[in-house]
Amino acid sequence: MRWIFCGKTSGPSLARRVKAGVVGGAMCLAGLSGCGQFDSAPEFRPYEDQLGPDSGESIDSYVARTPFTAPEAPTWAMVTFTQPLPFAEAARFAQSYAPERVNQLVFPDRAPGTVPEPSDYASREKLFELYGRLAGAEAVSGLVVRADPVALTGMNEDSRVFHVEALPPDATWGFIGVR
Repeated sequence: MRWIFCGKTSGPSLARRVKAGVVGGAMCLAGLSGCGQFDSAPEFRPYEDQLGPDSGESIDSYVARTPFTAPEAPTWAMVTFTQPLPFAEAARFAQSYAPERVNQLVFPDRAPGTVPEPSDYASREKLFELYGRLAGAEAVSGLVVRADPVALTGMNEDSRVFHVEALPPDATWGFIGVR
């Protein structure tokens, strides 16, 4: 800033102001170019593990490709019922085996839907009913669960269950596709 007192000017010389502008501009450019190095956008990773039959795969081929073997540790699995169950019965089924988590409801004629865990405010039965109706479904043909080996073995032996496809124990939710 220049001040004029009695016809005289005071303040930094023109050369100093130009140097300060050049240095300031260079610092801004350096700061902006460094921002690109800290990009926090996650790298796209396709689903590492898949549950369910491949497109066009027959049920017999699917069951032969994914035979049930009890895992060594808790893991994610898709439990397919012999016939679609009403929401209340599917909720009772899940409660009877107490899985660590029921993450998705698998419907017979639409994409699976994510469902939260029960709380003091909503039972599993109410949540299955609510999220099933929101998806426009009338029944549940399967569940995606995280459960221990004992619970998965019990589910596999249940007469209401057609097939249990268990993923390896290192499977991570968020990188699992459900077909």
